[in-house]
Amino acid sequence: MMDRLDSGDSFGRSWGRTFLISVLCFIGFGAAVAIVTSIAHYQLQQTTHLYQVQQQFRIEHDRIIERLRYRLRGLDDQLASLANNPITHRYLENKTTASTQALRNLYLATTGPNTLYRQLCYLDSQGQPQLCVNRGDDYSRSGNSASLQHNPLARQQLHSATDSSESDNQQATLFNSARLLAHGDVKHSLLQIAADGEMVRPSFQSATPVYVEGRLNGILVATLDVRHLLRELINSNNFVVQLVEGDKADPRGFNVTNPESRQRPSASITLTTPSGIPVADADQAYRLPLGELLQNDQSLYLILTPKRFLPPDLADDTQFNTLLIALLVTLVALPLAWFSTRIPDQLHRHLHRTLLKLRRSNRLLDQNVISSRTDTEGNFTHVSQAFCELSGYTRQELIGQPYSLVCNPDSSPKIYEEILRTLSSGRRWQGELCNRDKQGHDCWVSTSIAPDFDRHGTIIGYTQISRDITDHKLLQKLSTIDAQTQLLNRRHLDAMLEQQIGLFQRYPELLFSVVLIRLDSPVDAERLEREVILSRFGELLSSNVRTVDLLGRWDEQRFLIICPCTAIEKAAILANKLQQRSQNPPRHEIGFNISIGLVQSQIGDNRRLLIGRAAQALQLALEKPDKLVVLSSGGNGSDG
Repeated sequence: MMDRLDSGDSFGRSWGRTFLISVLCFIGFGAAVAIVTSIAHYQLQQTTHLYQVQQQFRIEHDRIIERLRYRLRGLDDQLASLANNPITHRYLENKTTASTQALRNLYLATTGPNTLYRQLCYLDSQGQPQLCVNRGDDYSRSGNSASLQHNPLARQQLHSATDSSESDNQQATLFNSARLLAHGDVKHSLLQIAADGEMVRPSFQSATPVYVEGRLNGILVATLDVRHLLRELINSNNFVVQLVEGDKADPRGFNVTNPESRQRPSASITLTTPSGIPVADADQAYRLPLGELLQNDQSLYLILTPKRFLPPDLADDTQFNTLLIALLVTLVALPLAWFSTRIPDQLHRHLHRTLLKLRRSNRLLDQNVISSRTDTEGNFTHVSQAFCELSGYTRQELIGQPYSLVCNPDSSPKIYEEILRTLSSGRRWQGELCNRDKQGHDCWVSTSIAPDFDRHGTIIGYTQISRDITDHKLLQKLSTIDAQTQLLNRRHLDAMLEQQIGLFQRYPELLFSVVLIRLDSPVDAERLEREVILSRFGELLSSNVRTVDLLGRWDEQRFLIICPCTAIEKAAILANKLQQRSQNPPRHEIGFNISIGLVQSQIGDNRRLLIGRAAQALQLALEKPDKLVVLSSGGNGSDG
């Protein structure tokens, strides 16, 4: 103990030298951090910026894709619905002025509120236009211009015509492809980026076949002005968006951020793979393919160029931050060095004091807690002083001996089999055991036994912690056992009966029976003492009842048996067996004259009613000596 204190004092005296070494180490660490930071900070800022741009692109990508897919699906469904509309079918069946005007009105009602439509045209099976609706002057004169004048992208108006002046070549190509489609399918054309006066107007066509009674009658073609859709999709604060066709920046590039501008994409834009992963360059651009979404296999892309790049003064800021970090590390080195040298000394002293307290606690536990450890063979490897005092053996007498040395030979082997089975499975066993000390006295313990494992999970022994309950067991026996017969006493029988009645009231299917026995007199009572008679009769009853039955002495001459989960018919078998054994005992045994009454539980029973009915059955048995067992299942007993 003194050696450890001396070593702790020596450690405390040397902390000054260690403090200086620690300061130098921390300063060197600060310099190293500053150098590494100056090299890595700039690259880190670049990486962070590129990561942020990539995250923003992913967000824009997901939004654009989802929105475009949603709008195109809606337009396709609307076009297929027009092709299958009853007005269209009536027009095809009978092309009168009324049916033609009804179909024209349907097309006008469809294109009017939807600014995406530039033209809606029906072609017959030969590809000739039969009825077309364009955005022109006629629609504004029809009274609908008020709904369009507030939308700068929809100030064009509608007119109807029987001939189309736009996209004839594209319609012919689209017509031939649409004729091969099934009912309800839609074919898309290439998106055309064409100049219309001073404004770039991207157009896009969709076509669907019109079938009547399974026969192809024509093709319905919709020409769409996708400027509004592109403007709606691309509303980005982080990117400049351009629409290009081909794998490089095409001169026909369409600036979607400003659709009315004729600005062309910069030739210095670096295009990347369709996955959107940029190359390491100052001006990064992301390419978003649209051909798959438009379902036309066109090499059409949205080019997204970030608006924000690395700040020009990043290098100066990096150097300043590096110097600041180095200075802070140096300033923090002094208190850290002090703590790193002073605290271990204090910790050493504290651990030493804690060790002394633990040793005192272990001595108290050894003296007051009944504990032991055994190996896998059941031989003692450690016992506490309290265990030695309880068992009467010394520690030297117990170490290396089997646990069976303190076992009670009268205990059931099944208890130890259960303990071994539980511990072998790696689980804890808790219960009560009756041991026997060195002087041969029984001692009861409430014990908990747990297996000990090594780091591989293999059982290497068992630890037992117990509590002496011998006095408690003695008091329990005095309070529940009749001294003359060694059976349960009246008080304990009352409690068990109340418990059975409560269980039956909750679960009526769990019937139970009560056997009330009156001991009249033994066959040769004149030569026996009363205590011997009661003791012998108690032994007779105990040896003939079942394990689950509750047997006890009710009063001076009567005994009670509670048969759980037993109907009265099965209880009668037990009663007849007891009557035969009493009247016809084996040789050298005492015979008894008894009367027996049986009763079965009923709904609404309480202890008083149940015992009252059993007493009535017993009284009937006393009045009829030739039928000593009487069964009762109601208010009146019946012979059995």
